[in-house]
Amino acid sequence: MSLSYSQMAFQGDQNIGLHGFATDKYCLLGSRAVKKRKELEEILDVPVYKISVFHTDLAKIFLAGNSKFLFAPNFLSDADIASLRVIAKEIGIELAVLATEKAPGNLIMVNDNGAIVSPMMKPVSHQLSELGIDTKVETIAKYNVVGTRGVCTNKGCLIGAEATETELKNIEKTLKVNVDIGTVAFGSPFPGAGVIANSNGFVASNKTTGIELGRIAEALGFA
Repeated sequence: MSLSYSQMAFQGDQNIGLHGFATDKYCLLGSRAVKKRKELEEILDVPVYKISVFHTDLAKIFLAGNSKFLFAPNFLSDADIASLRVIAKEIGIELAVLATEKAPGNLIMVNDNGAIVSPMMKPVSHQLSELGIDTKVETIAKYNVVGTRGVCTNKGCLIGAEATETELKNIEKTLKVNVDIGTVAFGSPFPGAGVIANSNGFVASNKTTGIELGRIAEALGFA
């Protein structure tokens, strides 16, 4: 199986996974990272859209999504919501505004098969279920920040070390992909903060070692 991947930082920031995320239909990226747009489009094989949310470039913190939906919190400004609706319409997906004052990107890990929702987002998990998304409230290594403790695609999932067997089984059952544990950026247990990925390829932070890259590739179904 061919593998398309690269390593990069966004203006020196190794936490590339906080600046944006990808699905098999699109990639959303903060403006600080937009200089890498062409390279990301080639690797991920989807259009990359520049976006600013809550006056920051850290789009992944505030947003989550898959190939059908874009999830945003209801505390965003009217201007942000309007901008997201325009982008969602252009992509051909639905914007789902969640009734929460917490940041979905940190607290939801989702692919086209299902969603892992942090206990901190449990009050709005029914909104995802009502959209037809198989949803499970779960932690990763007993941490609530499942959106940064893991990264998933429609082919695989990598989560931080120290995850329990129960967590692994629940994530596999919900996302319907194989799940493995590993690190990024020379030992960080937050794959969601150091990787942007979809079914076509992935980008990891510059500090990610060769051994870690091999584990990422295997976990995400490229090996």
